[in-house]
Amino acid sequence: VIVNHSTYGMPWNDEELLQEYYNDGCNCAKSDAVILNLAGNGGGSSSYAERFYEGLHGHSNDGLRGAYLPFPTELPDEVKSYQMRYPNEHVDSTYHGTLYVVMNKSTASSAEMGVSPSYYVNNAVRVGSGTFGCTTFGNCFFYQLPNSKICLFYGSRLFYYENFEEGKGFLPDYWIDDKNPVGVVEEYIKKKATFKETHGSRN
Repeated sequence: VIVNHSTYGMPWNDEELLQEYYNDGCNCAKSDAVILNLAGNGGGSSSYAERFYEGLHGHSNDGLRGAYLPFPTELPDEVKSYQMRYPNEHVDSTYHGTLYVVMNKSTASSAEMGVSPSYYVNNAVRVGSGTFGCTTFGNCFFYQLPNSKICLFYGSRLFYYENFEEGKGFLPDYWIDDKNPVGVVEEYIKKKATFKETHGSRN
């Protein structure tokens, strides 16, 4: 099964569309091999990647450690402080096929947050080239200083992934120097299946 996530530039709270991504994940969970194509995805809302992974293998754990500044409406008694987020490191994957995540230098921002959950999927392989590397700060908003009325635009989220380096991104397990990396993975899967039919699954 080939799943093309060409963009995550949709509203983060579109429940109908999010349900579609979840359903896609559930359908992929029945397949022995899934190619998740994130090449060229410049980001948007990571909610769509999260819902896809929830459907695929039961959770969207991505190893994220970070901090976030709550929205003004969430701040009790005008206390302005960052809150920390820690991942659940002990969640089992229910998907037992092989997930191939295709990525390249144009895989950026929230699309890179579509790569990070793959580290918690059984038998996941990342292929292509390194991602863009711009995930450390996110969820940018305008803020106005109360006295000077100067407006600032900055990120309210701080993200940290063990396998991620800002400006460098996530690196693939296997580099594919080809204009059509999805096609390369397709051919590999076909040859692998043919080999198993000829020599047996133990090989």
